[in-house]
Amino acid sequence: MFVGKKSRVSYGLESSYGTEATPDRWPGIVTRVEDGGNRNDLITVKGVDSDTLNIDAYLRAVMRRSIDITFLMQHGALLAWVWGQDSVVDNLDGTYTHTLTESSLSSLTIEVAERDGGGDHVERYLGCKPNTFRVEWNAGNPVTHTINVIAQDTTHPDTVTAYNTTNAAFKKYTAYDIAPLQSKQVDVTINGVDLNTTLSGSIELDNGLVAEPVCDSGLGDKIAEPFPTKREFTVNVRGYVSSDVYYDSILSMDTGDRLTGVTEVKISRSATDYVRYTISNPIVESISKPIDVDGERTEFTIVLKPTNVTVEVRDAIGVNYLTGV
Repeated sequence: MFVGKKSRVSYGLESSYGTEATPDRWPGIVTRVEDGGNRNDLITVKGVDSDTLNIDAYLRAVMRRSIDITFLMQHGALLAWVWGQDSVVDNLDGTYTHTLTESSLSSLTIEVAERDGGGDHVERYLGCKPNTFRVEWNAGNPVTHTINVIAQDTTHPDTVTAYNTTNAAFKKYTAYDIAPLQSKQVDVTINGVDLNTTLSGSIELDNGLVAEPVCDSGLGDKIAEPFPTKREFTVNVRGYVSSDVYYDSILSMDTGDRLTGVTEVKISRSATDYVRYTISNPIVESISKPIDVDGERTEFTIVLKPTNVTVEVRDAIGVNYLTGV
């Protein structure tokens, strides 16, 4: 019997778009893989000179392939792929600071394998690019990360690829080696105010990938290389009001206000081991502050639309997340 616990996911950085790479890198602790399906865009053929009203034929026009991967983050390698670029600085104390910023999107080969004891059943997705990304925290739970990936092609090798065992950015880590991020480690600051009574939240990135066919016989039924049309961020935070500072500084905001104070989400295992999302030029898209006489506390929900989000990861991984050097 196939069960999800026996499945495995790995990836490799492609040298050029759609060129199959060796998928030997550990993505973090994957908790869900959802295949978007190899969906066919069909051409319906119907013509005259027929004795029936039935459709004459269906022909394949283009295959559309996608996959959603949800994982618990141990280090920032997949974030570096989503953002595009990793710059590493040695802190000379056994830790390194990775600054992840916008750059052209590289492509991955992603391998998903299912095993039932009778052999490996492997599917590799080629030409994978990140369409959307979401990091989400809920009090009392791990921090989850979900990437929607658009792929160009698939192959089906006979065996699973072994994980890298030597490179710090690629090899497999257990939850005891590097603990996944947890919601209890999240600190949210909005407009210079530390919100220490938040309950949940998320940061979303939408690259707006255009993945369409072109007139090129060399592609067959595959899409052309997807390209981003935007980088749109959305930040959502829910919490409860605990003091006058909250009320005066947060709930006095109005839709359309531009925030000039520090706005960030920091997830810290320790003072020298953290992930910081710096939220630039946020505009208040909406703010909700309902009063419920039956509720135990007054809650608020605020949605921000920033112009940019950069990521800083500090950890013990002393190589570039993308290149491994």
